[in-house]
Amino acid sequence: APANAACAAPAPPPAAVVKLAAFPAPALALSPQELEPWLAAARSFKMNTDFEVSKLDAVPKEDLPLLMHAMKTESLGKPTIQLLADKLLLSKLVDNLDVPQMPLLLEVQ
Repeated sequence: APANAACAAPAPPPAAVVKLAAFPAPALALSPQELEPWLAAARSFKMNTDFEVSKLDAVPKEDLPLLMHAMKTESLGKPTIQLLADKLLLSKLVDNLDVPQMPLLLEVQ
């Protein structure tokens, strides 16, 4: 094995499970008062830097499994991956309780 093999990024998985929601997502008519909290949250949103992928330009955007692998490799040691898995589980639980939430448009496992 090469001397730098221990530092190499893990190989991409043979296949990723990707679930795409049917598009377009069902739209709910919201009054201006109901819509305002969502708009305020969107305006104050700050992107988490755990998924900044410095070499993303080299990854073909149409290759979702390779793109996800690159993102996971760049975020090694960062807690966001686990938090996203927990959020997906929470989304399923909230769906089962019929609690309104923003639609889940993409799930990658």
